[in-house]
Amino acid sequence: MKAVICTAYGPPNVLQLQEVDQPVPKSDELLIRVHTTAVHAGDRRLRSLDVPALGKLPMRIVVAFKAPRQPILGVVLAGEVVETGNRVEHFKVGDRVYALTGMRLGGYAEYACVKASNCIECMPNNANFVGEASLPFGGTTPLHFLRKVKIEQARPY
Repeated sequence: MKAVICTAYGPPNVLQLQEVDQPVPKSDELLIRVHTTAVHAGDRRLRSLDVPALGKLPMRIVVAFKAPRQPILGVVLAGEVVETGNRVEHFKVGDRVYALTGMRLGGYAEYACVKASNCIECMPNNANFVGEASLPFGGTTPLHFLRKVKIEQARPY
């Protein structure tokens, strides 16, 4: 399969289209044929190692020194389930889904494996892949903060 590989930290030209092995889903994962992915600030910051100076060493320890340990970036995707692990119960082959891969990354490829317990959901029938690829990251960001604050019911004046 084809994938965009991050060969080093730096500007966009460190990304290269290469042929790589197709991933194989584990028992709790789905193999998804990626129709759409999205590039967002987190992908750019990881690719360029754009973190404060004091954060560069810890970041390199976590994600690797010369280039990301997982060279296929991309944390959001929309696509079609083509295979499921034997412990996956809520998804089936043919389901159209959108997902947040988390730090496993892998969205910049023709196929990606995603844990069935991750932020993944079936797409509505009237949805398209392009629109749905942006939902997981864009939707979970405000959800994270909304869960941290207590919102009072609005009172009529």
